[in-house]
Amino acid sequence: MASDLETIALKAFINYDFERAVQLLTLAISFRPNDAELFAERAEANLSRCYFNEAVADASRAIELDPSMHKAYFPMGDAFYELGKYQNAKEAWELGSSLAPVDARFTDSIKRCDERIAEIYGEILNPPPVKASTQVEPVEGGRESGRIVNEVPNQVTSKLNVKSKYRSLHLLHFMLSTEQYILSFMWAALFLFC
Repeated sequence: MASDLETIALKAFINYDFERAVQLLTLAISFRPNDAELFAERAEANLSRCYFNEAVADASRAIELDPSMHKAYFPMGDAFYELGKYQNAKEAWELGSSLAPVDARFTDSIKRCDERIAEIYGEILNPPPVKASTQVEPVEGGRESGRIVNEVPNQVTSKLNVKSKYRSLHLLHFMLSTEQYILSFMWAALFLFC
């Protein structure tokens, strides 16, 4: 029964009827709840219909049942990537690649993920310059009198030991490994720019 459902689900998947494929695979799983292959296939179907959290859950279950199943790592990595969890995606693809080193999809995906992480990392390390402000400091003796202070270009203020709001981020470089560093910058960017 479960094999028949799996076959019909595969046909639905091939015909881009991902909703039906998920329904059929869910039914097949109810007959064979410890079949890693069914969970990996449902992960692919969920990924195809853009249900990324469900794809991660199904791929995780497939890997839990059979850690050597390299095909479950690919939808897991894709789903993490689409969720913006690039480090998790990279880790999933690296594990899959270690199990199937000849599968070029893993190396291509790892490269794409590295490029995306570097892009985000570069945006955080090289934020757009902030224009120096001009302020008027009141002087005793009248309303209209005053002198202009802090009319200094940004390049000069950075050389005058002005504390940057990014200073604490630069200190992280020396304390954290590269992966932790990238993740820390991603979180810091969320808090600084949102």
